[in-house]
Amino acid sequence: MLKLSVEGMSLGMPVAISRDGAYVAQLAFKVVKGPDFQRTENIGVQVWELATLLPVARLETGPLAHLAFTPDSRHLITAGPETLQLWDIASAKVLTQRKAPARVRGSYGDSFVSSMALAPDGRTVATGRVDSTILLWDLPTPVSNRPAAPMKADQLAAWWNDLADADAGRAFAAIAHLADVPKQALEFMRDRLHPVKAPSSEELGRLIADLNSPQFPRRESATKQLSELGELADAALRMALAKTPPLEAQRRIETLLARPFLARTSEARRNLRAVRVMEAIGAPNAQDLLKRLATGAPEARLTQEAKAALDRLAKKSVAAP
Repeated sequence: MLKLSVEGMSLGMPVAISRDGAYVAQLAFKVVKGPDFQRTENIGVQVWELATLLPVARLETGPLAHLAFTPDSRHLITAGPETLQLWDIASAKVLTQRKAPARVRGSYGDSFVSSMALAPDGRTVATGRVDSTILLWDLPTPVSNRPAAPMKADQLAAWWNDLADADAGRAFAAIAHLADVPKQALEFMRDRLHPVKAPSSEELGRLIADLNSPQFPRRESATKQLSELGELADAALRMALAKTPPLEAQRRIETLLARPFLARTSEARRNLRAVRVMEAIGAPNAQDLLKRLATGAPEARLTQEAKAALDRLAKKSVAAP
């Protein structure tokens, strides 16, 4: 089971997941206790990257009751006591806000609205009030500031390196930067991204056999390599477990099979984030690169993410007027 946490705080409602399933945002609050009282104090919204469970950003929103990602996953819309606000996740700053038409309290939490929904184009927000009225708000997301001049190769390389970083906030910004220079980004990534090849049965057999090696470093090395292979090793591990291996190997196999499916290596992080860049670009040449990645080993996460991105782009194309 995966568990999100913020040091020194508790987590609660509301929760939002981005449309591409890449990010989750959740309210973080503190419990304040006094001699004869206890109350909660809403602090803000924490955003995580789901593929790694790494924190992306903390938005100091204060009290709120509703939130939603914009379709491009770059921004969050929050409904607080008196305003609707559009937040830039990368900078953790408010870009736009709209004042409530009156000082009222909704039926759910700290907000003047009782419900909130975002139109598919991300430009219109609908809010419901306790008196059964619905208000439509114009809260368009900012247009990306694409550089006027071509980016230098060293800047592209720096963003490429950021995609692999364990700092998910830095990677989040790099995804946006690369998507804002689509032609250069695709040219840069084309020869650096390749479909995943499944490991050979011989390689998997050797690693699984090493789980019971009399040499501790060898057992540890095999465990680490199998963990990094992730889903590519699962079928072989399950087959080995069914044959009732020695106790040491059994314990290690069970631990490997119980691990969360997270992108644990820098290469895995970079590949999955590069898929988000290509989906954000969405052009035919970006889709061609996604199609190439989708030909990899079927069980590989990169293969599955590339296919999912293509499916979302296809649905978006059908839904477009």
